[in-house]
Amino acid sequence: MAKSEWKQYTDDEYQLACNELIHLSAKQVNSNVEPGGVRLIHCIDLPYLAISTCDPQGILLESQLKGGAASAPIFKQIFAVTENNLDDYEGFSENEIKKIKEIFNLNSVSYANLMGEPNSRLKQIIFPGVDGDVVLTPLHSSGFMTKISKIHSEFIDALNIKEKSKKFKVFNCVKMGYGGANKINIGIRSHSLCKPMYFKAPTESNKLKKCFSLYYKGVNVFHSKLISDYLDWLDSSGYKNKTNLELRSIEEKFIQDITKYALSEGLSGLNYLKEHSKYLPNYIESKPATLVSDLLDFTMIGLIIPSERNANWRKSFSWFLAKGISEVKRIKNNKEINSGMQENKIQSIRSIIESEIL
Repeated sequence: MAKSEWKQYTDDEYQLACNELIHLSAKQVNSNVEPGGVRLIHCIDLPYLAISTCDPQGILLESQLKGGAASAPIFKQIFAVTENNLDDYEGFSENEIKKIKEIFNLNSVSYANLMGEPNSRLKQIIFPGVDGDVVLTPLHSSGFMTKISKIHSEFIDALNIKEKSKKFKVFNCVKMGYGGANKINIGIRSHSLCKPMYFKAPTESNKLKKCFSLYYKGVNVFHSKLISDYLDWLDSSGYKNKTNLELRSIEEKFIQDITKYALSEGLSGLNYLKEHSKYLPNYIESKPATLVSDLLDFTMIGLIIPSERNANWRKSFSWFLAKGISEVKRIKNNKEINSGMQENKIQSIRSIIESEIL
């Protein structure tokens, strides 16, 4: 097979091209929109296979092709260099290859939102949010799909070699059309989008759902009726405005009970995670802290894992619980009401909590 002649470009041209590289493309959703997309730098720690949960450094980048198919050669050469696939080219120098790698590493490894205003032709999904609707615009990643397809093919080839008499089809794939007659108009890797995998929805498991909720979010200690009872008592007793020993004693009992409840919820969460530790992504038996995500807040980690507690944790937890109590909202006369608690009152609650967990 004849090799392609290497084309000469300036450093500035390579730099501009690398600046345009993206992980998620708008044009692959609708070829009629302006080129644009997003380049990622961090991943999210969640139990799903998606581009957002994978290390971006391991996901192949895609070109925006702002100049159309005519701008494809420079991107093909960049990808050939960065993916060590120069067998199809001739006429390049080692110095040029080194320079391309340097430019690529400097200009394509940072986060970039190259979308601008989302085009009205792009699909939108609307979800109800806390402060109004949240509008999401799904974007495709042909680089991610290229990686998945490669892993899939290698897996099937390995099975076929092991069992020569059988032909395996491990995952279901469909054929879809992208980019019209000339797919390169929407990206050099756009062909990988044409054979997506599809799966049946997994059977819902409440046990697994609870396990991952505890792992990633921790426990919710503010749903207890003890808290609403305490806030109702505060309203009815008038204690927010006056103080005496009897009322103080009653209040301390309320706060102590709430604190014990919060600690018991942490213990229940710990026991549940231990019982279902086989489902956890990074659990090491000798390291109790791996029962929860290391992205979880320090205060929540200590609430669930007692061995992670120290003096700093006690201060942090007492503020966390006191502030949380003050922010609990209740419904009265069909209206949502706040506690209206002042800072000195929150400080008083915090002191009671901290003395309870010493």
